[in-house]
Amino acid sequence: MQEKERERELMPGYETLYPHARKPALAMAYVPDQEWGDIYKPDVAFVRGTIFPELYKPFTEGGPSHA
Repeated sequence: MQEKERERELMPGYETLYPHARKPALAMAYVPDQEWGDIYKPDVAFVRGTIFPELYKPFTEGGPSHA
């Protein structure tokens, strides 16, 4: 099957809705600016996987925990 035919089959109406784009983006990320604040000491950051306390979100049995 030709690529163009496959696109039409998978996404009917795509060419009408998005004539300026060949293919739509699968995902777009929104990453807000993060303000610099307190950080973990290197040994703690290594264990927790982040230097930022705001990003430390461990999961425990029964739901997330914020330690």
